[in-house]
Parts: sequence; structure tokens; C-alpha cells
Amino acid sequence: MKQNKVTLKGIIEAVHQLFWLLLVNMLFFGAFRLVETMVPNCTMEEESGELVWVGTLSPKF
Repeated sequence: MKQNKVTLKGIIEAVHQLFWLLLVNMLFFGAFRLVETMVPNCTMEEESGELVWVGTLSPKF
């Protein structure tokens, strides 16, 4: 039987994954906000916890 023990390597990997998740999240929403400020009559609206793209353009990545 393998023992489940918390190792330093495991903690570092978990923190690393969390960091990347947050970073990607920030970049993604940052890009949306940037497009919002650059493109007129284009906004992101939050409806019932979901982000909905409202405007004449659809986001292109």
C-alpha cells in the first residue's frame, strides 16, 4: 500500500498549477476588458454568473 504523504514537491506543484490557472484567468479576462475599451458598442455583461458577449463583434483569439 502506498502512503499518502504530503511532500514539499507536491505542495510546490499544487501552488504552481494554481498560479498558472490564475495567470491564464487574468490574461483571458484582461483581453476581454482590453477589447471592451478599444472597440465601441461592445461590452461584456454578466448574467446569472455567466459572462455574455454583447455587441456587433464576436471575440476572436
